[in-house]
Amino acid sequence: MAKTLAVAPNPEDSARSLNTFDFHGHQAAVFTDDRGHWIFPKQISGFMGIDAENQRKRILRNHWSEGWTATMAVQVPGDTQAREHFLLHQRRLPMWLGSITTSNIKDRSTRARVEEHQTEFADALADYLTKGVAINPRAAVGDDLDVIEGMVRAIRADRRRLAAVEEAQVALAAKVDAIEGRHGWFTALAHAKLHDHSTERSYLSRVGSKASAICRALGIKPHPREDATFGTVNTYPVHVLEQAFAEVTP
Repeated sequence: MAKTLAVAPNPEDSARSLNTFDFHGHQAAVFTDDRGHWIFPKQISGFMGIDAENQRKRILRNHWSEGWTATMAVQVPGDTQAREHFLLHQRRLPMWLGSITTSNIKDRSTRARVEEHQTEFADALADYLTKGVAINPRAAVGDDLDVIEGMVRAIRADRRRLAAVEEAQVALAAKVDAIEGRHGWFTALAHAKLHDHSTERSYLSRVGSKASAICRALGIKPHPREDATFGTVNTYPVHVLEQAFAEVTP
């Protein structure tokens, strides 16, 4: 019989509840409200033996955390009162764990714990939330198709959301350019999206290089613009971008 690392949550719990499941002897808390399930990065950092505050800052620095973190007062198991905690939505847990570079961790035992959590904790939490139990992979062998399908659905939803954000950024950039008196100037990405060109990053980089060369030949100076995803990017006149896309093969 397969061993379990958690029991099903109480079906009578309200939409706002706090449950725990056992992971390698640690009681991992999961807070649930009408927005979904949230985990406690400070608690998980403690399990792994790494600095919790550094991890909180790491999470907030990454664009993928926008809209997926929260700070609220919660009384966790073992505490005598509600305290303010930093929470991360379940959907962003794999991205956080995957962003931790274990080669930078000098202590071997700590590095081993982090790598263990990276490969097992996200799956254990997914099992707990979708099935009511988390199966220890060392105690039961088999394909967990439900978890895999759930992860695929989550990845597809994230891609759709990121695509929508990217489209909104392009529209906003065009409006800003118009306000600043540079109507008709676009980034290579914006021009590609407006004209159904490839948006593959290396291709756009080559287009940008070609556009810069054309500008130099014409005595035009590209206009830099701040971008939330890529930092500083150049904008070019439409006729320059049209020539650059025509001369660069995808």
